[in-house]
Amino acid sequence: MYPAVPPITRRDQASTPDEIDHPSPDGICPAASTAIQLIEGKMMILETFEHKGATVQIRLYDDGERFIIRATDATGKPLNGYVYSITKIDQIEAGMAANLDPLKELANTARSDVESDVWQQYLDAVSALKK
Repeated sequence: MYPAVPPITRRDQASTPDEIDHPSPDGICPAASTAIQLIEGKMMILETFEHKGATVQIRLYDDGERFIIRATDATGKPLNGYVYSITKIDQIEAGMAANLDPLKELANTARSDVESDVWQQYLDAVSALKK
């Protein structure tokens, strides 16, 4: 489906140029591991939880250039109008430069937005402005 992708490494873990060019399997950058796993398919369920008696899934999609996170119901229908995304390059660079995992943070934000009903608050505010 997709061409093979070499492991992503953190340069600060390698002590010689040879280790940078030929990383060991355990040299994969942790922040990029989710991104690398997604190469096999177009969608991955990152998390499933219950909210107000309904099953909520945090899904990760790959559009080729970006990783996109959405909160959906169990059938895949979006629960709100929010779309969280990051380019693949930015995801990898964040992990290499500062050991950050933007995908994890975006997934946490998606869950928090569902649990705090932020979308409904937005719709209520727009509705009040139209009156």
